[in-house]
Amino acid sequence: PEWPEAKVELALDSGAMVSTDPLLLTTAVDNLVRNAIEAAVAAKDTGRVKEPVVRVETLREGQQLIFRVTDNGAAPEGFEARLGEPFFTTKAKGIGLGLAMTLRAAEQLGGALRFTRLADGTRFELVLSGDA
Repeated sequence: PEWPEAKVELALDSGAMVSTDPLLLTTAVDNLVRNAIEAAVAAKDTGRVKEPVVRVETLREGQQLIFRVTDNGAAPEGFEARLGEPFFTTKAKGIGLGLAMTLRAAEQLGGALRFTRLADGTRFELVLSGDA
């Protein structure tokens, strides 16, 4: 329900293609975008940012396709240690399965899920090989 409150920017590389399981890919990307929107809106609600912003990008790095989702929200300290742990959540209404499902989808697709804490937010990258 938070999506109307967030500005979502897209930078999709039209040449970034991969052949893979569409359901697993959709599940992974959907969870990353939803989490980013929720984190950015929560940052606005707590006064940390003025406008919630999420940027979704696709890009090629060598033989890898990367789905990059960046937000201007914040992840709590210690978040990285529990990334992908089923039923771990930092949200009042969350059940803690979104990132766990994303991590499993990445693994089943032969890829990886990367998390980076930024000075002004967070970034998740779903990395797939060109022959996924």
